[in-house]
Amino acid sequence: MLGACLCCCLPLAGCGYEEVGPHAYRLTISLDQALELKRTDQLQTASKLLDEALAAGDITQREHDYLSAIVAQGLAGNWSEGRRECRKLLADQTAW
Repeated sequence: MLGACLCCCLPLAGCGYEEVGPHAYRLTISLDQALELKRTDQLQTASKLLDEALAAGDITQREHDYLSAIVAQGLAGNWSEGRRECRKLLADQTAW
């Protein structure tokens, strides 16, 4: 249990994100927009979409955990922190 919590929280502590698939990447961009606009309703919809994407096999459990943690930040009113994590996740996908 602790391992799962640490795995989910480590990226938020600044350790970096592992590679995500194209579906998770697109969802991250959408989350960033919802956070920028401070749209709680869109974050609630995103949470449901994340669960559906996981159930359909479109995203992995790790990706679900990453994105759900970002959604939770927004729902808690931590808009800037959520956007920062979206940007970090997207930046960590770039290999120069």
